[in-house]
Amino acid sequence: MGLFSDRLDRLTVLSALGFFVMLVSLGIVVIGRAGLSVLIPLTVCFGVVFTIYPVAMARAQDNIFEEQVPYIPIHRAHRQQHRSPRRTRELI
Repeated sequence: MGLFSDRLDRLTVLSALGFFVMLVSLGIVVIGRAGLSVLIPLTVCFGVVFTIYPVAMARAQDNIFEEQVPYIPIHRAHRQQHRSPRRTRELI
């Protein structure tokens, strides 16, 4: 799925994924009562839903500018993370 989203427009790929998941979901609801021989392949096809998030994140990264991402040095973030429990202890 990543190759498709790299070569095609990511929004088109996201739309196609959503439409495919909708069709498979409807198939599970309507045809799923026919038995396991039909339900299992439909359920495997439903696994495409797990590719929506990575494609959506790639699209979000394509549309963000470097100036919009806040820079936090790692050593500062590490210190801030350890200060929070101490402050709550001092308040108690």
